Amino acid sequence: MAPAVFGLLIPYQVAARQKRDKRMAVQHEAELASSKLRRLSAWNVFQRQQLSDMGSLNPEEYKQAVASLSEDWNALPYEDKSAYEIQAQFEELARCELKGLPLGVKGEPKTQLEESVGTSALKKLSMGRLRHNFSNLDSDPLWSKPAQLGESCSPVGGWL
Repeated sequence: MAPAVFGLLIPYQVAARQKRDKRMAVQHEAELASSKLRRLSAWNVFQRQQLSDMGSLNPEEYKQAVASLSEDWNALPYEDKSAYEIQAQFEELARCELKGLPLGVKGEPKTQLEESVGTSALKKLSMGRLRHNFSNLDSDPLWSKPAQLGESCSPVGGWL
């Protein structure tokens, strides 16, 4: 990597980094294309809540647990199932809202929306959210200004 001046990137380094980031985003998007989010149902919410209480299961225990949960689900009255349906609808709305938001910064705590949709859904939504970050970065007027240190109109020139 070429040297940076006072820890700042030289314009060609910025362009190369942006090009690399976009190339990596396209590759990542291709990987996630096969893992589209399916519609969330009340059964999914019920199953996830019940299985999270059981901890880690081996495949045989998992089959038995799902069979048992299926019987429990079928025995539940409609009133109890409706609570899970409401939760599923809320999570669907949260997913839709997250699709339109940029990806958060690493190290920051998750928002309430991010907590509500779950880890798996967040991973599958992250590529679309990263596109929002790229478009916000590309539209920032700071990138249209010259970055030479001697120019007073540059983003860095006024600081030195």
